[in-house]
Amino acid sequence: MLGLYCAGIWKRTIPLLAWVIPVCLANGQTTEEEFLDQLIFGDDAPLMEMPKPSSENTPSVSPPALPKPSKWDKDFSFRLDLGYADNVLLSPFAKDSSVFLRTSFDTFLYRPYSDKGFQTYLYAFGELNAYQDVESMDFSSLFMVQNELAWMGQDALESGLQLKYTFYDQVYDASYNEFDQASATVQANQFELRPFLRAPAGENGFVGAEFAGLRVLYEDSAEDHYETHIRIFLGRHFSHGSKIELELSGKRREYDERTQRDRQGIPLGGSLKRRSMGGGIQWTQHFSEHKLWSFHANAEFSGVLDNGLGYYDYNLSRGRISLARQAGSWKATVKLGWSRYDYKAQLGDDGSSKLNRATWETSLLLERSFGSDWSGFLEWQREQNKSNDRSYEYNANVVTIGGERSL
Repeated sequence: MLGLYCAGIWKRTIPLLAWVIPVCLANGQTTEEEFLDQLIFGDDAPLMEMPKPSSENTPSVSPPALPKPSKWDKDFSFRLDLGYADNVLLSPFAKDSSVFLRTSFDTFLYRPYSDKGFQTYLYAFGELNAYQDVESMDFSSLFMVQNELAWMGQDALESGLQLKYTFYDQVYDASYNEFDQASATVQANQFELRPFLRAPAGENGFVGAEFAGLRVLYEDSAEDHYETHIRIFLGRHFSHGSKIELELSGKRREYDERTQRDRQGIPLGGSLKRRSMGGGIQWTQHFSEHKLWSFHANAEFSGVLDNGLGYYDYNLSRGRISLARQAGSWKATVKLGWSRYDYKAQLGDDGSSKLNRATWETSLLLERSFGSDWSGFLEWQREQNKSNDRSYEYNANVVTIGGERSL
């Protein structure tokens, strides 16, 4: 049976092999808020941080020395997965399961600080999934390219600019922000401009601020919108690369065509606008110089308000933890995530209690390196959505096995 599945996938994959051979990919199912947060805030892209201040004493009359010029550093990798998903479309009722072939590439070009204090990097990521047994979706894809330009001043103050373009054709759970709609396939182009400022604070501390302007253009123009973000953060570095970071953030979204709704969900006149405020904490801990054990945790809370009568208003609480263990050429990682949405106007099935949603995410990853350039992996992911509205409940499992080649 698996051979028949693979044969079918091969036939569907022939048109894209010209793209697959030079490049390859990977991505999981997620909700719209979490999926777009990853794209917008660059969780899947590198972020160049300032070198930590040296603990050595230097005369106050001498400015800190800038790093010496260095050649360009580069990295390129591609990945090929074979997997099985039991609920590709995140449906609460009829599940479409399928074997799939996933390919991705990851490339990174970095220029360290020059003698004039300038650095830059270019990062690109691409992903393509080919499904065998889902009539409404043969392929899904994601492509992102990000460029950062940064300048380090004599006082170690770093300023810069990030430019990012993202294209995605993905399935996500639209019911968090849509009216009477569960999962959906969305195709969009996203453009982002993000200036930032970072500075040291004390011996091992740091502070910074970022502002972002985004424009998102969907295949369905009714969803087109502008978005602005601001983020203020501070943190401290510890031994072995560990750190803790606190942040406050604000967002504002303005739709071109989507209208406001009353508390029963009936459309009103006027374009919809949304704003949110929130905060969070991130903690990364490495327990030894060789980082044999690594722990990461983050928690956040935000409140979302619309400019109408509050139909889209909700509070979001979210937390994630991960633990990784390195042992020779083997590495095992376990991740747990939890999100809860509490709506202020929408109601559950009983018609009286406020709608609430809770999502649990679990993943187990086992990796094995083969020399310096090859690695293999086996991964299981599960997402379970609970709600007091049955039409929003679903669960989805994804199992993948594959390999990665670094060049």
